[in-house]
Amino acid sequence: MTLIIMQKINILNFIRTMRKSTKVIIVLLFLNALTFSFVLSQTQPIQTSENQTDQIINQNKYIKAGTLVIDWSYRMLRYFKN
Repeated sequence: MTLIIMQKINILNFIRTMRKSTKVIIVLLFLNALTFSFVLSQTQPIQTSENQTDQIINQNKYIKAGTLVIDWSYRMLRYFKN
């Protein structure tokens, strides 16, 4: 029991000593993953018979959207860092 309490204290101390920019990056990464999973679950099309080219195009759109979200996060980080 005391080992668990000590581990919680160590984790809290670790979080407190982290730099603000590191905390912001971690929060943004978490929000990106959460947003991506939500959007992906909401935009899942009903499986129909598509040809392979259409499926590849749709997958590329998801990759491009994910890249845009990550770019947005870094721009926000730079904005708040200044």
